[in-house]
Amino acid sequence: CSSLTTIGDGVLLGTANATATVNFADTFNGCTNLTALPAGLDLSQGSSFISAFFGCASLTTIGSGVLLGTAASNVNFNNAFNASGLTELPAGLDMSQGNTFSSAFQNCGSLATIGSGVLLGTANATPTVNFANAFRSSGLTALPAGLDMSQGSSFNLAFYQCSSLTTIGSGVLLGTANATATVNFTKAFRASGLTALPAGLDMSQGDTFYEAFRGCTSLATIGSGVLLGTASSSVNFSSVFRDCTNLVTLPANLNLSKGDD
Repeated sequence: CSSLTTIGDGVLLGTANATATVNFADTFNGCTNLTALPAGLDLSQGSSFISAFFGCASLTTIGSGVLLGTAASNVNFNNAFNASGLTELPAGLDMSQGNTFSSAFQNCGSLATIGSGVLLGTANATPTVNFANAFRSSGLTALPAGLDMSQGSSFNLAFYQCSSLTTIGSGVLLGTANATATVNFTKAFRASGLTALPAGLDMSQGDTFYEAFRGCTSLATIGSGVLLGTASSSVNFSSVFRDCTNLVTLPANLNLSKGDD
């Protein structure tokens, strides 16, 4: 489909499926000249978007009101936009029914912005959303204030090598809904551009922080009240701040007491 450039207004794809089980896996995979998902495109009945827009290098825009699996449950967004040309996730984008975002936006080197009110897995009934590799090697510059990824159980390599990612906004939620305190933050921010862990950042439900911030050479500050694994009974902190060459001080009262490695 390398010649496909446009999806016209009013295109209907699976909208009459009453059970919301439409499989959009690989539907537009490799459509390298597709430039946009038009405003109002209704893919609400989809339950699988595995590699749906994989490698769509010219796909820069998701229009307002695009519906992605909003009528379904436990939607699979594995590799959905991997290696696409997206520049932003627009404000209000609803991917709340997602259960798997593994590599969903990996290698999106132009993806700089997550708009306000973007919903990622927030409607999932159990806090088991997989964000592994979700934004790996993307062009993100910030996690916006209030971003809700509270239902996550795995952030393994989620923001790995996001070299432009300097900021975690206030009120960002990372796995906080996981009552079992078994959230995996392995290499979550490794080799990212983070300059600070903001005051009050709550990563208390983590039990694995192996190399979570390793190689964050611009990380200079850990704010007051940052919580790392405090809700867990035993935490792996192995190499958590290794090679953070600008981090010179651990703040007063930083609690790493649950560490076992």
